[in-house]
Amino acid sequence: MNLDSNLVEAQFALGEAALAQNETMRAMLAFREVVKLDPNNAYAYYQMGIALKARDLPRDAIEAFDTARKLFEEQGKIEEMKQAEKAIEETKR
Repeated sequence: MNLDSNLVEAQFALGEAALAQNETMRAMLAFREVVKLDPNNAYAYYQMGIALKARDLPRDAIEAFDTARKLFEEQGKIEEMKQAEKAIEETKR
């Protein structure tokens, strides 16, 4: 495991912890750092969408969920792709 992957994992864990504590701004920043370091991290885009939705930023949330959906599809993660599609539909309501 290299330094970047350790940093990605640490930032992702920080984002998840922040979300669990309803600290959505901190979570959003952590997940943005993850996707900066690892642009193909669909899970980070998905979690960022959750944080953005919680901050009442539906357009940004939909964009993050859609990026996650596309990445999940490219990676062959069909269940996760469907979950992202569902999140998009729920955010549009």
